[in-house]
Amino acid sequence: MTRPLDQPLPTDDASPAPSRRRFLGAALAGTAAVALPVVTAGPARAATHITAEDAYSAYWTARYRYAGKVPYVYGGMDPDTGFDCSGMTKWLYSRFGVYLPRSADEQYRYVRTIDKGSARPGDLVFYVNSSGRAFHNGLYAGGDMLVDAGNPEVDISYRRIYYGSKVVFGTQRY
Repeated sequence: MTRPLDQPLPTDDASPAPSRRRFLGAALAGTAAVALPVVTAGPARAATHITAEDAYSAYWTARYRYAGKVPYVYGGMDPDTGFDCSGMTKWLYSRFGVYLPRSADEQYRYVRTIDKGSARPGDLVFYVNSSGRAFHNGLYAGGDMLVDAGNPEVDISYRRIYYGSKVVFGTQRY
């Protein structure tokens, strides 16, 4: 089940940015069409992990800023011209100074895999083939939903996770 917009972001004692948490909680409580300047401001720190609040903010940004508005472009890594699946996740995480490799399979091998019960909005969802290679990914939205850049017919979209392939959840959050 996804969190209603009128509920604040979860608190995380390990999070280094309580003022940003308060800002995002207040902003998200207001409206889904809210601009999230923290995402567009560019990297603020060099890090290998994203905080839970930043992952959650990346998810909301993908869902409300890009879903239905940014086209799918194979190899795309920019919201102005379009994204492919791993280009979107790489670009969103980079807004928080967090590195992800370029391809879905490289990201799959780079992050820590977790069970679905431990996944939070903003974590990564991977579709893995029978050879053990990830061929697609997106941002977990909670429940059975994700935000991804699927293909040119659906562009960036918020949709149900397809379980016809092996699905693996991964995280880079603290």
